[in-house]
Amino acid sequence: MQRHRFVLVAPAGIMASWNAGGCCGIARATQVNDVDYLASLIDRVKARPDVDPSRVYLWGSPTVE
Repeated sequence: MQRHRFVLVAPAGIMASWNAGGCCGIARATQVNDVDYLASLIDRVKARPDVDPSRVYLWGSPTVE
């Protein structure tokens, strides 16, 4: 991080699944709230002293069903 000045956080969901419709394994079956989880994760990242909270970005790829 010190050389390029960025932090990468790559959550993998529950057992590599997300609650994203009818496609998605255990997260869907157990009704995991991915939105709350990701919001909490972003808050934790933004609270780090080495992170500029105005430069936190979220990216995801579309789900293929």
